[in-house]
Amino acid sequence: MDTIKVARQLLQRESFSELIPYLAYDDESKVYALDDGIGFCLECTPMRIAGSDTVATLRGIFESSAIPSNTCIQIMLLSTSDIKHDLDQYVMLREIRNGNDLFTDFCKKRRDFYLEGTKKSILTGFDYRFRNFRLIVSVKLPVAIRTPEEFQSAKKKAMEVKSNIAQSLKTANMNPSSMGLYPYSI
Repeated sequence: MDTIKVARQLLQRESFSELIPYLAYDDESKVYALDDGIGFCLECTPMRIAGSDTVATLRGIFESSAIPSNTCIQIMLLSTSDIKHDLDQYVMLREIRNGNDLFTDFCKKRRDFYLEGTKKSILTGFDYRFRNFRLIVSVKLPVAIRTPEEFQSAKKKAMEVKSNIAQSLKTANMNPSSMGLYPYSI
């Protein structure tokens, strides 16, 4: 077999959406029906430093009696090179405020520099690239869902757990927001 072909196969990655094995999705509650439970995902602001208060708050999530036993909680830091939308908003706000002036030109040049920095390193001798970091908290509650009534009951419990976890994350200044289907197309 061709060496380059083997290397490409080894380096091929699964898309994030293929890692989320959901059977159905409720758009209103942003809850997923899974083959062995029900779950939800929250996107949070990544933390650079966690103090002892933050650690205690986060520990409370895992030790809460409101979370059923055998619940799976995963925390993932996802890094993508998709920063164009944010940078375009940055330039657009400057254009709306000042029109097409010298500062808007600086903003456009900064945007172009950052976008180029997602493709290749901005520092010689180091692989330093611009990235968008997203912290994703996914939770799966173990329940059997065989009927619509069981799904409604499981959804209600999932919404209670989601509310408790989101409140704890807010207390830790992590700004949680429910994730729908769109972010999984990464």
